[in-house]
Amino acid sequence: MPPEIKMPQLIAGLLASIILATGIIADIFIVSTLKKKKIDWKTHLLQLQARPWNHFDGIYIMLVLGTLFAALILSAQIMDQCGIVLSDSTQNIILLAETILMHGIIITAVENLRRKHKLSYKECFSTPQLSLPVALKHALLFYIALIPPIIFVAAAANGILSHFNVPLESQQILKIFSETTTPLWMRSTTILLAVVMAPIIEETIFRGIALPIAIKHTSPIMAIFATSAIFALIHGNLQAIAPLFILATGLAVAYIYTRSLIVPIAMHAIFNTASLILYIMVTS
Repeated sequence: MPPEIKMPQLIAGLLASIILATGIIADIFIVSTLKKKKIDWKTHLLQLQARPWNHFDGIYIMLVLGTLFAALILSAQIMDQCGIVLSDSTQNIILLAETILMHGIIITAVENLRRKHKLSYKECFSTPQLSLPVALKHALLFYIALIPPIIFVAAAANGILSHFNVPLESQQILKIFSETTTPLWMRSTTILLAVVMAPIIEETIFRGIALPIAIKHTSPIMAIFATSAIFALIHGNLQAIAPLFILATGLAVAYIYTRSLIVPIAMHAIFNTASLILYIMVTS
């Protein structure tokens, strides 16, 4: 074993290879199953169109998200204009605080919409209602199947960016783990946000609300494309746009197929967990 390769990095590479190989097998299985099993996609789409959300709800959510991002950008510009320079530790604390605040505001906005329509969360996001074991089984299969195209697209995107000398940077929240001085409470909070809160909030907004609204006003393909593109762009990381778009597309297809929001939420959580573990192992 070359001396420059550490054991955690070797294990990470081995795990990634196993996941990739398993993903290829899963893709073959899904394609062969779809050929044998006729799926009534029209009925699935009609059930999503029957969700209570309308274009006014979409505008409301867009205004909430737009206001939040505008406030963050404005505050950053003000600090820059005032010449305020913060330490890495302080920047990480502010990032976590902003993320928690955004999640809290979005949860409140979604709850306001649910109360307006006077429906339960199951009625808003899961019809039919899958049992948790069945939903998790679907989530794991869809996640594994997504890995090969995500890896391929990520490699291609990185190659293109490198060709044009575009600097490649990890998402800001991942950098918290690459700093040896990061306290345990900050790492724990980051894990909670990435593995639990982000999947719930982002899937509720993009697949649970935005996708059904888009399907009502345009073709299913265009609805998937538009919501996936916005999902990838708002993460604000050039290197991650292409793979996140593929991820979002898979999450949308999984939601249309199962019509249960638990499935894309679980897929998203598995994806973030695996990515976080591999990142820690590679950078350790």
